[in-house]
Amino acid sequence: MKFRDYIKDQMIAIFVYILFLGILIFLLLGFQVNQSLFIAILLLVLMYGVYLLLYPYYRKKKYYDLVTNQLKELDKKYLLHSLLYEPHFLDGKILFETLYETDKDMREHIITYEQKLEELKEYIELWVHEVKIPISAGLLCLHNHPTKESAKLVDQFHKIDAYVEQVLYYARSEHPEKDYVISKVSIKQVVNQVAIKNKDSFIEHKIKLELQHLDKTVYTDSKWLEYLLNQLIQNSIQYRKDQDSIITIKAEETEDCVAISITDNGIGIAKSDLSRVFEKGFTGTNGRKKKKSTGMGLYLCKKLCDKLGHKLSIQSEEGQYTEVTIEFGKHDFYDVIEK
Repeated sequence: MKFRDYIKDQMIAIFVYILFLGILIFLLLGFQVNQSLFIAILLLVLMYGVYLLLYPYYRKKKYYDLVTNQLKELDKKYLLHSLLYEPHFLDGKILFETLYETDKDMREHIITYEQKLEELKEYIELWVHEVKIPISAGLLCLHNHPTKESAKLVDQFHKIDAYVEQVLYYARSEHPEKDYVISKVSIKQVVNQVAIKNKDSFIEHKIKLELQHLDKTVYTDSKWLEYLLNQLIQNSIQYRKDQDSIITIKAEETEDCVAISITDNGIGIAKSDLSRVFEKGFTGTNGRKKKKSTGMGLYLCKKLCDKLGHKLSIQSEEGQYTEVTIEFGKHDFYDVIEK
């Protein structure tokens, strides 16, 4: 709170005080008050006026400076009220009570919306589980009654299943810690499950799958890892070359981490798009060409890796290859679990 602004705010009170002081001087002179008494009265009135002006300023300045400084430092501005104390001057108390009421009302609204979001999430999860039943039944029928068109239909069913699963994992991605269990996971076992899940697409598009050095373990959640690998492999399938397509999955272990990389010899990613592929809804040049990309796959993978404490990176050269790597760091926490 600046003194200049405070003075401007008190201009009416200052004007009234000066007017009162002028009237007082006029009356004292009119009654021909003793000079010493005149000076004493005038000094007392002036001192009292200065006190009335300056004391409230310094008292309010201390409090309002605290308010503004706390507000600047806070990332979450709505926590301001919890860091303030109730002042002893009236307008400060009004401000404090106003902040309390608005904060209380905001928290009530947040609780209401959180309940609604939780209900929506529960409905989405229920819907996903229900819709997966007819998808699985459709795939079973197509496998039991193969025709010339069944392979294409199987591919489309797998895409539907992938998008439905993406909805489920997106709904859970905000708080995956409520849904994951960290344990020792075999990379080879998870990769085999993902490969079996996508075998129809590999056969349909004549894609060669190469697996290298997968006999390693990492500490993560097997279900979330399976989803991540499945999403990355489906990206490689979607952006494959028309002929001689190869997808390579390999694991490498160093002193600091274990890394799983998925490499394809597909159409690659434009250099201008590479820095933005993890952005929500970004489809890039390839997405516009394919006209089937949602821009959610890599965004969701990056979000989940961040939540799980893994590092996700990507390298690519347009027309040559794309390599996506998930790194699982070796931390003291993992050593404690292993012991």
